[in-house]
Amino acid sequence: MGIGFTIAITLISSVREILGIGTWFGVQVMPEGYLPMDILIRPAGGFIVLGLLLALMNKLLPKKA
Repeated sequence: MGIGFTIAITLISSVREILGIGTWFGVQVMPEGYLPMDILIRPAGGFIVLGLLLALMNKLLPKKA
């Protein structure tokens, strides 16, 4: 469970950092003209990203009978 939790937190924080600031571990990954999404760097952004990732997983993973 610890490894899964670590992967989940890393994925959520990576999405928040890339889309919210435009960097990843301090390295610029978005072009210079990119306008950051300020909502993602706020606390509510974590819940937004979590909800979007859960919706994506529900869409992509097959349904269990």
